[in-house]
Amino acid sequence: MYFLKRKPEPPAYLNDPESEAASAIKMATQLLADSAAGLRFDADRHEYFLGGRRIPCVSDIVEWYAPFDSVGVAEKCSKNPKHEHYNKSINEILAIWEQNRDRAAEAGTQIHEFGEACFLYMSYRDEEIAPEYRDRIKPEGFAAVIPKEEAVARWWDELDTDRFILIAKETRVVNPVLHYAGTFDLLLYDLEEHCFVLKDYKTNEELFKSYGSKLRPPLSLIKADS
Repeated sequence: MYFLKRKPEPPAYLNDPESEAASAIKMATQLLADSAAGLRFDADRHEYFLGGRRIPCVSDIVEWYAPFDSVGVAEKCSKNPKHEHYNKSINEILAIWEQNRDRAAEAGTQIHEFGEACFLYMSYRDEEIAPEYRDRIKPEGFAAVIPKEEAVARWWDELDTDRFILIAKETRVVNPVLHYAGTFDLLLYDLEEHCFVLKDYKTNEELFKSYGSKLRPPLSLIKADS
């Protein structure tokens, strides 16, 4: 078991309305409220609607740039003697991938929920932590009980909270001009660079598994945190 630790007292800027951090929080709160105006999310179908009209999400746009030919890839796997699915039928491989996807999605949701609890804990908002995570608050810190939770907790432990101000978690936003929507995991404000920073939890096994050291365009400029 790993314990996420925080400083004994909340940061002073929370009580200083004139500080840069307080101004950033106020600005972000207004911007996020404006960005979510009129946006509706259907969680069952994972679809976004604006003014009653379905609009694409970020993953839709990524798919336009880099569509995944699941049948073609499955066929290559089935013919590759070095692949774990060698000699399996295409339908068998697709079924395995679908099971893996559903299992990964469920696990990813749980880890994201734990990450949200960490955000609230580090923001000294214990009363807002979901009931199923509230008993994780111990004298030693906030408890992580499985390896992926520990990885999230360690990331939070290593975050320089004197530099990065915690702004928002798991927030849906929309661009009404370009007509696409999405949900970010974490928004911070960097007091050194004087800018907002978006963070995203990744719970897949390897971010660069198929692409070497870089992602494919248009994502090639993205650098993943270790």
